[in-house]
Amino acid sequence: MLWHYKETGTGRPLILLHGIGMSHAAWHAVTPHLCATRRVIAFDVAGFGMTPPLPRETPPTATNLVEGLRWSVRAMGIEEPVDIAGNSLGGVMALEAARRGIARNVVAIAPVGLWKKRGALHVPFVVAGLRFGARHVPSLC
Repeated sequence: MLWHYKETGTGRPLILLHGIGMSHAAWHAVTPHLCATRRVIAFDVAGFGMTPPLPRETPPTATNLVEGLRWSVRAMGIEEPVDIAGNSLGGVMALEAARRGIARNVVAIAPVGLWKKRGALHVPFVVAGLRFGARHVPSLC
């Protein structure tokens, strides 16, 4: 399934990936500065904004989310590798895309998941609240 996205500008594609609980709207402040020289594509990651979640049997890991991103990029006719910038969840997705050869250049802002044993206990509750907000009140994100 093609992920929901907002596209502006022309030139070499630049993919923007938001953080947990957000949507493509998180990039509204920077896209006007980028679209003068780039084709800027800000996606709603699966399960956030206007993009439905991954299938129930597919856990939302960075690897699985990047596979969904790869499908969407290919469906848009964009050739890999592509430049990607991501924040938080989007940052770890950008790093995973680079590891898999999908990304040419990556900017990973505060990528999640770099702890060694396990994340903080409050994270699942924060994510659930943010996901609810992104789905039901996307203008806040």
